Amino acid sequence: MASDDYVHLLLIDDPDHRQTLLSFKAHLEMYNQVNTGEYTNWDKLSENPCEWYGISCFLGKVNGIILANMKISGEMFGNFSALTELTHLDLSSNTIRGSIPDDIMFCRKLSYFNVSHNILMGEIKLTELNNLEIVDLSMNRMNGGVQLRFLPHSCESLRILNLSDNNFTGRIDNNMFSKCLKLEYLDLSSNNFSGDLSDGFARLKEFSVSENNLTGEILSTMFPVFCNLQILDLSRNYFYGEFPAQVSNCRRLVNLDLGGNNFSGKIPQEIGSILTLESLYLGSNKFSREIPDSLLKLTNLAILDMSKNNFGGDIQEIFGKFTQVKFLALYGNSYTGGIHSLGILMLLNVARLDLSYNNFSGPLPLEVSQMSSLKFLILACNQFSGNIPPEYGHMSELQALDLSFNELNGSIPASIGNLRSLLWLTLANNALSGKIPPQIGNCSSLLWLNLANNQLSGEIPPDLINIGRNATAIFETNRKVSQTAAGFGECLVMKRWIPAHYPPFSFVYDILTRKSCRSMWDRLLKGYAIFPTCVWGSTVQTLQITGYLQLSLNLFSGEIPYNIGKMLNFSMLHLGGSVPSTGQLATFEEDSYLGDPNLILPAFIKNDTKHEEKGNVKAGKKKSKSQGYLAILIPVLALLISGAISFTSYIFYKRQKNSSVFLLDGRKDRHDSLASSSSSQISETECISMDKTMLKKSDILIATRNFSKDRIVGSGGYGTVYRGTLPDGRKVAVKKLHREGIEGEKEFWSEIEILTRNSFGWPHPNIVQLYGFCIVRSKKLLVYEYVDGGSLEDFITGKIKLPPKRLVGGPGEEFLVDWARRVVGQPLGSDGLAEEMRELLKIGVKCTAESPQARPNMMEVLAMVSNISLAAE
Repeated sequence: MASDDYVHLLLIDDPDHRQTLLSFKAHLEMYNQVNTGEYTNWDKLSENPCEWYGISCFLGKVNGIILANMKISGEMFGNFSALTELTHLDLSSNTIRGSIPDDIMFCRKLSYFNVSHNILMGEIKLTELNNLEIVDLSMNRMNGGVQLRFLPHSCESLRILNLSDNNFTGRIDNNMFSKCLKLEYLDLSSNNFSGDLSDGFARLKEFSVSENNLTGEILSTMFPVFCNLQILDLSRNYFYGEFPAQVSNCRRLVNLDLGGNNFSGKIPQEIGSILTLESLYLGSNKFSREIPDSLLKLTNLAILDMSKNNFGGDIQEIFGKFTQVKFLALYGNSYTGGIHSLGILMLLNVARLDLSYNNFSGPLPLEVSQMSSLKFLILACNQFSGNIPPEYGHMSELQALDLSFNELNGSIPASIGNLRSLLWLTLANNALSGKIPPQIGNCSSLLWLNLANNQLSGEIPPDLINIGRNATAIFETNRKVSQTAAGFGECLVMKRWIPAHYPPFSFVYDILTRKSCRSMWDRLLKGYAIFPTCVWGSTVQTLQITGYLQLSLNLFSGEIPYNIGKMLNFSMLHLGGSVPSTGQLATFEEDSYLGDPNLILPAFIKNDTKHEEKGNVKAGKKKSKSQGYLAILIPVLALLISGAISFTSYIFYKRQKNSSVFLLDGRKDRHDSLASSSSSQISETECISMDKTMLKKSDILIATRNFSKDRIVGSGGYGTVYRGTLPDGRKVAVKKLHREGIEGEKEFWSEIEILTRNSFGWPHPNIVQLYGFCIVRSKKLLVYEYVDGGSLEDFITGKIKLPPKRLVGGPGEEFLVDWARRVVGQPLGSDGLAEEMRELLKIGVKCTAESPQARPNMMEVLAMVSNISLAAE
């Protein structure tokens, strides 16, 4: 080919194509007047469209538009068909909304079509696009059924079809894909498909239907002799019965995921003959305890997930023989022993070990410190007690250590400061005491630290500001590994990582699916951010990794370190103590401090009046040290570091979409017509709603008739509960707390933290939902949903008896507690709901023990209910 001919290939010879692109540019600029992209320079830098950014040409015609991840919003352009030679169209990873125009069906030569990761909705037809080879519509809001009218009339060229993370419905029938003879990759996960699964998919290389509503048994005919599958993902559905041994016909299978179903019986020993298998996920099922020895022959097996099968008893001895495994998940199995004696802590190749949500007790195992390859150790939600062994500071490769929700006590060992690779440390919800060791400041990679809800005391060490200052080396190491996070544990670890109540982390909660958990966790461990922040000295949002520090619900005293503002890599600081009167924290306005009304603020902070009064009171009492909770959220930190107001706008935009907590200032109603002693107190309040509905002080006063006695439904040592109805029709119970001081503060915030703990699936079906709360100087209000049927106290004390029709296994009327104690050991049924009811009754019986010392506290109740939720999934 002569050089002149080659140049001609890159020069557009159709003026209509150029005009169409300029119309497309005008369309983009109309919807994107702020976040503009490279397309704004199309006709400014060159007259030749073939040289424009994102445009490719062939034979003088536009054949490709690649504008992925360009911050494009607005509706989709409706005249692509005017580009008659268009073969590639990629508009992925933007925020394009609305439906896909019917015009797309007239792009007859289109072979590559990718509009994934947008907010497109509605139904779509591809019937006329017979040349399609790759279609990716994933991560949108599309709906309707995937029927024959959805696919091209002739789909002989189709190789890849990804419809995951949408709202598609209907049945999955192989007949609709029978003419797609070249189809190799089919992803239908995270939709609303239902019904059973037909045969015929074994000819594919990858097939995923995870996170749907599919049911029925998996038949042996699904796996014929010439099975071609390399990846099979049936997880998170409602399949049941024994899994067929014929899966061994899939000799090329690399990844088999059956997790999150109701499979039962024995694990097929024939799986051990699939020598190519690298990942085996069998968690969240009802498989028997017997683990076939044949699995030990899988020399390529790196990931083994046997979690949440409720095996019980000791850990099976065979797990100590999986020397080839790198990632081992045994969480949620109700194990009680075997952790020390059965060899599981001698697996020197294991990089990630998850034994959380079991019933292990006694001291933490010392042997784990000898596992030289260990990078992720998850022992949360057990009953371990005693001290944290200093030997844990010798695990030089450790990147994540989660010991939360146990019964650990004593001090945090100074040797933790030796963990220079540590990215995430959570010791929350234990009974740890003493001071934070200053050596922890040596953990230069530690970006996510959670020590909340312990009994730690003393001053916050100034050395703490040195954590997380440089994690680059660890991130670079992780980027060299293709699968850092292993992908199991589903979203449990991810949810414990997220500080659910605070932006910018909180909005992540609403977009979590099992797939997104895996990808986001992997991104975090490789140092890739999942939301934008403003870096030092800039008002431009960038995807920079960001950390958090949680120290709330402890017994700290003294001032917060004055140089805390130097923690530039942190988006959220949730601390306890007194605010220093000098330094950057003193530049914040009063509204920046959410939480403890006893927190001592400098007198010169804007609009500060109540703290001056408190100062006078405390002066009369020889000035005591205060305990507090300080939440410094990302908009505030952004103002501190860069004055970036734009990020605040971003957070509020996210809040409108995926909000979990809303701050509403009620001061404008100071002269409410219901002014009284009660209302005058509430006029100084901040009301926080846990959803998108309004929660105002005046509505609470009207609902409770100014806390009238005839609205009282219960009273105790902790507070008085009033019933009422909000303007939006919701029936509420308003608890007005009695206790003040440090203990009252701790109980108040502990209850809020528990009842809003999304990481355990809140709102929980068995626990009352918290609508919001108000802070009234030193008084506090909690607003719950109202549950009819009398108070629990009435049932417990015998004022109300349960009639026979509301009892299971009872001949007549009976007190609630007597009935629960009697039937807790009786069979209540064979389904999962009956078992869940039995476990809840056990908790109720413990809570009504005659001796107060024998009753569990709220944190213990939380852990027990969480375990029930886990088992029910």
